[in-house]
Amino acid sequence: MKKKVIVSTSIVAMLVLGGTGAYAFNSHVQEQKRQQSVEQTLSSFHQNVDDLTEEKIQSVKAKINKLKDEEKKQELSQDLRDLEAMYKVNVFITSLLDSKQVIKDGVTLKQINDAKSKLENIKTIDKSFYEKQKGLLDIVIAQYEDIQKAQKAVSTLEKQPKESRYKASKALVEKIKNEKTKQELSKKLAAVYKTIEEEKAKAKALAEAKKREQTKLAQATQKSSTNSTSGKVGSSGYSDSSTSSSKSSSKSSSSKSSSKSSSSSAKSSVKSSSSKSSSSTKSKSTASSTKQQGSSSSKSSSKSKPQSKDPYAGGKDWDKIGKSFEDKKDWELKDSGEVGDPSAPGDGNTWKYYE
Repeated sequence: MKKKVIVSTSIVAMLVLGGTGAYAFNSHVQEQKRQQSVEQTLSSFHQNVDDLTEEKIQSVKAKINKLKDEEKKQELSQDLRDLEAMYKVNVFITSLLDSKQVIKDGVTLKQINDAKSKLENIKTIDKSFYEKQKGLLDIVIAQYEDIQKAQKAVSTLEKQPKESRYKASKALVEKIKNEKTKQELSKKLAAVYKTIEEEKAKAKALAEAKKREQTKLAQATQKSSTNSTSGKVGSSGYSDSSTSSSKSSSKSSSSKSSSKSSSSSAKSSVKSSSSKSSSSTKSKSTASSTKQQGSSSSKSSSKSKPQSKDPYAGGKDWDKIGKSFEDKKDWELKDSGEVGDPSAPGDGNTWKYYE
């Protein structure tokens, strides 16, 4: 019996030891499979962080926690934490852009600075991922700065509307890719443009009015100058005319006096010649003497050029002059004398003055 018992105990022991080994082996195999599964999952996440989700991260974390190898467990957990950090950075940066990589509404400088800080923390984890995320963040920063510049320019333009500033502001607004922000600033630009155009219209109207006023003033000044010049010329002409008239009148009087004296002398000569029936020689002498006196008077008369109706004025036709004197009856003797050389009196030639 004892022998049987011993045999039975050995068989049981062998069976127990063999079962334990098989269980341990199976457990080891299962552990290896779990580790490989986690490693493969983490590797796929590294290749495409965009596919990561919070649920996937939590699922992998649960699988790691089931691992029995503590060293491997810590190693995979750290890898998962890095992936989780990358995931959060990716989510944060991509949340600042839409599907067309246009900055979203309301992005702040604080958000950008937080994204920068998170991105720096994973710089040593995955360089390829870092460069990709940095490129996206640079797009956000560039578009944010464009918006800030445009907003500042429009704000300044609203305070100081100027056409040159308007054009510069408009160029900045047109660079903005966010349509909502662009439209808001464009409306402000339109309002400022309207103000600028109104100011330009006022300035143009004012300039035209000023030009018209200057033209009127110039015309008035020219007219006044013309009138002043005409007045001076008229006054001078009147003065000259008066002076000339006065001089002419004076000369005319002198001429008339000379003509009268000449006429009287001629009349006296004609009377004397007629009454005594002097010879033609004496008449010529008398005429010659009278002509000399008439010549002197004629010179004076030619200067003044008087307008006389007397037929004998000018002393050109002595026959007519004599006839004219003979036709006048009532002559009064005023004076008489001899004609010729006073040192040889009694040559028979005399003169008489009648009126």
